[in-house]
Amino acid sequence: MTPSPSGTARTRTLDAAQAALAAEHAAVYGYGVVGARVDEPHAALAREAYDAHRVRRDAMSRAVRDLGG
Repeated sequence: MTPSPSGTARTRTLDAAQAALAAEHAAVYGYGVVGARVDEPHAALAREAYDAHRVRRDAMSRAVRDLGG
């Protein structure tokens, strides 16, 4: 088992996780906007990317919570 970071390292880890979470929130939002405007041949790709970012967003949300954020 890997020890959890403490002090400054923990703060940097939490900051990085929160930045990644913010990026995933932005991607989910962006694909929501794009999905409404994309042509049919690209709709499946947009849905696939949207779903992938939602999964990563949810995982990052859990990571931030686990780090105390």
